[in-house]
Order: sequence, then structure tokens, then C-alpha cells
Amino acid sequence: MFSESIFRPFDYLKIKWAHGKVSKKVLDIYIPLVIGVSIATLLCWIAYKFPGSLKNPLKANIFDNEITYFMAGFLQTIPGFYIAALAAISTFSSTTMDEDMVDPAPQKDNTNISRRFFLSQLFAYLSALSLLAYFITIVARYLSSLDILVGCSKIVYLIIYFISTSLYVAIISQLIILTGLGLYYLGDRIHKNNPKTPQVSNVDDKDK
Repeated sequence: MFSESIFRPFDYLKIKWAHGKVSKKVLDIYIPLVIGVSIATLLCWIAYKFPGSLKNPLKANIFDNEITYFMAGFLQTIPGFYIAALAAISTFSSTTMDEDMVDPAPQKDNTNISRRFFLSQLFAYLSALSLLAYFITIVARYLSSLDILVGCSKIVYLIIYFISTSLYVAIISQLIILTGLGLYYLGDRIHKNNPKTPQVSNVDDKDK
């Protein structure tokens, strides 16, 4: 029971949709992985091509330079935004927030879900993912500072670096992509009625 409560924010990944040009699995998993592998390949090439010298080694490892230092600072603050958005979604008054989303609607456990439920799941997941990414950043920087791969061959080092960087960049990419999706809903879609819902007349119009 306790473990189910702790990992409940990750239930967002159980939501499915298959309509449109991009399915949810492609948006959530495949695109971030492609970005992660592509960037990791570039970073490994940089680490291989420009190793620096013994006296002045090049800090090509992202876990040993300022990139992840600034990323850790960013990940410290972003959960507050997600939690504030989650609170706003829970209290936002709208005629369409509690209706099922337009068919073919996103589903969870083969049941259509409302826009409020979808956004609550999304921002709960983003809150949990950003906290996870922050702790991964801290642990990765600590392990990198220990130089535990000093005795490894260059090939082994690059393989380990490639795998860890791919996963890390994929997590950050997913965070950015889903934040963009959440901002689209909060900034635009949340204020529009579904096509099947009659337009709500303005209060001022009733007084005329």
C-alpha cells in the first residue's frame, strides 16, 4: 500500500491515446529516447575527440562540469511551479473541466477521462519526475567526482558514459516536452469548450 502511494504520480504513464499524428507512447517515451541517444552520441564523440591533456584535461563529461550544476539549480525550483499548477487545476472553475475529453479521448484503464483528471495526472507526474531528475543529477555529480572509472579502458568509459547520458538526457527531454504540453493546456486549451459542449453565454450578455 505504501509503495503504491509513493509511485502513484507515475500513473500518468498508464494514460493512453492513439489518435492524432503522435501517439502518447511516442510523445512520452520514443521522442525523449531519440533525443537522449542523439545528444549522448554527440557528447561521447566530443569526449573521444577532445580528451585534453594530463595537465589540463577537458571536462567533457557533463556530470563533471557546470552544465549539470546549473541543471541542478533549475530542477530545485521547477517542482514549485508544477505543484502550483496542480493546485490551480484542482480549483479551476470551468464547464468543461469535469467532462470527458473529446472522442477519441485519452483513456486510463479503458475509461475515458476528464480534462481535470488528465492535467492533474500530468502535473503530478512532472512534479515527481523533476524531483527524481534532481536527485539523479546530484548522485551522478557525486559519483563523477569520485573518479570511479579512472582505471577503465576508454571504450568501457565511453559505453558507460553513453548509457548514463542517454538516460539522463531522455529524462530531461521528457520533462521539457511534457511541460510544453501542460503549458498548452493551461494557456489555451483549458479555456475552450469541447465541440459537443454548447458555448457558455457571457453574464454581461444576460443583463442586456
